[in-house]
Amino acid sequence: MTIGAVLAILATTVGTYGRFVLQTTRLDQNHLSMAAVVPLALIVLFFARSIRLSRGELLVIFCMPLISSTMPTYFIGKLTANIAIPYYMAGPENQWATYYGSYLPDWAIVPPGEQLRWFYEGLPPGAAVPWDIWVVPVLWWMTLIAAFYICALCLMVILRKQWVEHERIDYPLMELPLALVETPEDGRFFSIPVMNRPGFWFGFGTTMFVILWNVVSYFAPMFPSIPWQLPSLQFGRYFPPIPLRLYWIVMAFGFFMKREILFSLWFFDLFTNVEIGIFNRLGYKVEMIEEYSTSPLSIGAQSMGALIAIVSVGLWMARDHLRDVFRKALGRASEIDDTSEILSYRASVFGLIGSLMYLLWWHVRTGMEPTFALVFLFGALVMYLGVTRVIAEAGLISLRAPLTPQPFGMMLLGTDALSQRTLVSIAVAYSWCSDLKTTIMPALAHSTRLFDTIPGNRRRLLWPVVVAMVAGVVSTFAYTIYSG
Repeated sequence: MTIGAVLAILATTVGTYGRFVLQTTRLDQNHLSMAAVVPLALIVLFFARSIRLSRGELLVIFCMPLISSTMPTYFIGKLTANIAIPYYMAGPENQWATYYGSYLPDWAIVPPGEQLRWFYEGLPPGAAVPWDIWVVPVLWWMTLIAAFYICALCLMVILRKQWVEHERIDYPLMELPLALVETPEDGRFFSIPVMNRPGFWFGFGTTMFVILWNVVSYFAPMFPSIPWQLPSLQFGRYFPPIPLRLYWIVMAFGFFMKREILFSLWFFDLFTNVEIGIFNRLGYKVEMIEEYSTSPLSIGAQSMGALIAIVSVGLWMARDHLRDVFRKALGRASEIDDTSEILSYRASVFGLIGSLMYLLWWHVRTGMEPTFALVFLFGALVMYLGVTRVIAEAGLISLRAPLTPQPFGMMLLGTDALSQRTLVSIAVAYSWCSDLKTTIMPALAHSTRLFDTIPGNRRRLLWPVVVAMVAGVVSTFAYTIYSG
């Protein structure tokens, strides 16, 4: 667990440094982070035998940075910027202070002043990092993050048996770490069996050749590069262009996906393009603009309806299992065995209820009307659970939500019916619930799937998950503020 904790902290700090300082490699770019895969491969190749790491220990080492790598840039990086920007950017031109300054929850926003300005413009000579202005808002946001993480963990524990044993979901993204920890073959050069096969080196060599070739052209612009962005395909003036890209990692993981799912992705992407073209030709348009949802928003709303259907059907299919879980939690089904879970069903059910109640209270405290807060949390649960289900079943390495809960709630209730304080609280909620380029729930789903292959008492595997969460959140906040 010590190795995993160190890698979890490195995943957050190196990810933040690479994105914000170097502005190069994005270790947290997708739902299977390089910050987890590369260290696992290096440990198996060079250290696993000498320090005698078992297969279970290697999987724990992999899961800890997998969990923490969901935190930099796309989550806590955006959160830190969102709580620091209101007073810094407020001015007479935009009149932010006039329109929403009095509605901002002071305990959740970094206060104005010179010390806030230093975060964006740098410390003056001899000055120390002003940690004191960050303590109160960061601690309050940490409580919300803790509630969200508990909610996600409890959901994944409750649904693990249904997804893994009853429905036998494939979890295609986990084919890679499982291949890395396979038992070494006797008399072969590499300790990772797949690396002893010609097919691996053909695929590795092809992609690495293209990458290294284009590295040269990056530093020498006159050197010819191998294109990976091809001319877009477009059916007509009203139809949006379809970008064609040689995205190697997507092509590679497509190998593990079922053909029916691959065909569906292709077909419905084409179908959506035709639908948008028809909307454009008829002049149908949704005026609301939302950065983190599918564009146009009419397609995002339609896709959110599909996501609600996916989640609803999944829960209906799991009704017998969920009934057993709740009976076990209430002490009415002693015959049901939950020792194969990293958390008991009783703790999971009451943890889920408690975390949801805290999330509701937290948003009401920021000024959100209780009715909207309930709709918002429903949309958030559908979004996170639906995206996690699609990633687990389809193996999509890169996926965002079709519609975030904020416009979902505003579409259902109407912005005219919402108070100004609620609208400001909706903006504050974007700090933690916006861009799902990376998020913790798929990482927890994949971790519980891998833990299912480890024999013995699985309750002890809860601690690596908790350590990865705590270490990841603290180190990401600390290094993001420090780097600013």
